[in-house]
Order: sequence, then C-alpha cells, then structure tokens
Amino acid sequence: MNTKVMNFLGMSWFISTLICLILEGSYFGATENSLINQLSVMSTFNIGNLITVPVFNVGFAQGLMKLILWDYSFYTGGYVVFRYFWLITLSPGVIWGMIQVFISLYGSALSLFKLFS
Repeated sequence: MNTKVMNFLGMSWFISTLICLILEGSYFGATENSLINQLSVMSTFNIGNLITVPVFNVGFAQGLMKLILWDYSFYTGGYVVFRYFWLITLSPGVIWGMIQVFISLYGSALSLFKLFS
C-alpha cells in the first residue's frame, strides 16, 4: 500500500467527519482527536520537562485498524449503512495492499539479517 491509499483513507475520514458534524451541528469529540493522535507516526516524549524527544507512536497500528474497519463515532445510527458500504468496497483492497507491503518488508528483513550473519 502506498501513500496515495493512506492519503485517500485519511481524506475520506476527514470529509466524512466534516459532513456528519455539519449534519449533527456538533464539534470534534475526544474520539476523533484520539484517532488523529493515533494516526501520527511519531509522538514526543518529555524527559524531566527539559528535553522533548521524538519517539515512534505505538498506537499507530490501532489507528490504522480503525481506518480499515471504518470504526468511527459518527457512523452510528442511520449512518451505519455507509460504514458497511465502505467496509465492503474499500477495505479488502487496502488489506491486500498492506499484505503486499508486509511481505516485501519481511523479505527485506530476512535478507538484511542474512547479510549480518
């Protein structure tokens, strides 16, 4: 899966959020903000309130699974039909792309470990 697919999923999530929030007349909640924080690959870690160090965000995989399963707070009630539509049409292609990426990464990691041994 390349960056264009991730951009499409992120943009479709953002547009869906805006449409649902306009229809409901509400604002971003804690669930939407936590998903945005999970999708950032890097986060910061404060050491003694002196130095901030960038670290890898371990919640990235959870955020990616929420993107693939279309598990958002605004797809409840009458909007659940849209969730299942996106789940059936887009998620199999995204999962297939991720499988291809992980297979190539696995092969690269094996060849790297062979080089060192």
